[in-house]
Formats: sequence, structure tokens, C-alpha cells
Amino acid sequence: YTRESYERAKPFPDGYIKAVETEGALLENVIGFEDSLRGIQAQVESGIHPVLVTKDLKTKEAAQAYPSVIILNSLYEAIALLDR
Repeated sequence: YTRESYERAKPFPDGYIKAVETEGALLENVIGFEDSLRGIQAQVESGIHPVLVTKDLKTKEAAQAYPSVIILNSLYEAIALLDR
């Protein structure tokens, strides 16, 4: 989905909500991967399961304000997460 597909940009959840509705998924069954705090804020607001993938310490620290966020250093760590 491109920025033109929805009204408000991140940190608003519009893009995620549009994608989930269009695909017919249930918010509680969706995992989102982001590399920015604005993206994490959008995911949290949309109700999907947020995963932050970054090595940036400042972004990791800021994301800890959202208890539902899983923080990973790389997408390789996501494989183990999805195997749970």
C-alpha cells in the first residue's frame, strides 16, 4: 500500500488499518514489522502486534514506552519469534 492509499501518514494508524481491512484480516491476527518509532506508534494505535527491528539504541529506548512492542535487532530474530 502506498501513501496515496490512505489519508494520514504515520504515526497515525490509517495505513495499517487500510491494509488489514483490504486484505480481510483480523487486527489481532496481524504482526507488523517496523524500523521506526513512528511506525511502531501507528501499529500500536491500529491494534496489530508491533515488532520493532532496529539496532538504533535511541529508537529501542523510546519503543519501550509501548509494552506490547517486541524489539529485535534483525529480521533473522523474527524466525525464532514466529516459530513460537
